Amino acid sequence: MQYLKDEVKNRILGSALAEFKSMGYSDASMRKIAKDARVALGNVYHYYTNKQELFNALVGSVYDRLITSIQEINRIGLKDANEYQFMPKSDETGYYGINELVSTLLGICKEHNIELLILLDKSKGCKSKYEDTKQDLIDMLDEVLRDKMLRNLKDSQIEVRNPYIVYILSASFIEGLCNILRKYENGSEVKLLVDELITIFFKDIASRF
Repeated sequence: MQYLKDEVKNRILGSALAEFKSMGYSDASMRKIAKDARVALGNVYHYYTNKQELFNALVGSVYDRLITSIQEINRIGLKDANEYQFMPKSDETGYYGINELVSTLLGICKEHNIELLILLDKSKGCKSKYEDTKQDLIDMLDEVLRDKMLRNLKDSQIEVRNPYIVYILSASFIEGLCNILRKYENGSEVKLLVDELITIFFKDIASRF
C-alpha cells in the first residue's frame, strides 16, 4: 500500500537527516541510515540510487528556497520598490532592504534548521552545488548589501570608506548563524536566536556608518 511505502521512505529520510547532521556527507553511512530506519539496505537503494541522491532529497528544496529568495531580492530595482530602500523613512522595520530575506531566513530556521545546518556546515564532499552553499550564501548576501545598502547610503551622503566591510559583515553573520544551528535543534528557539542575530547585525545599520 502507498501509505506503507511513504512510511518507509519517511523513516529513511529521518534517519538520513540524523546521520548527515552527526557525520557530515563524507562520513555518513548508508548502512547506518538503513539500520536506524529499520529497513534493509537494499530497500534504501530502492528509493535512492546513492548517497548523493538521498542527500539531494533532504536539502534540495531548502537550498532552492533560500537561493531563490536572494536572487529575487537582487532583481528588484531600487526605483521599482520603495520597501527595499535602506533608509528609515521607507523601511519601518529598519532592516534596510532585506526584509524579504529576513522573513525567508527566519522561516527556514524555524521549519528546516537541521537541513540548513547540513547545507552550511556538513556538505563537504558531496561534489554538487550544495557543497559550496556557505560561501555562495556569503557572496550573495554581500551582493545584495552592496547593490542596495551601499547605493542608498551614498545617496544619503553617508560615507563607507571601504566597501569590503560589507563582505566582512556578510561572512560574520553567516558564521554566527552556523554557530546557532550547531548548538540548538529546536526550531522555535533557533528562530528566536537568529532573529536576535539579525537585529544585532542589520537593525538600523545605516546609523552605524
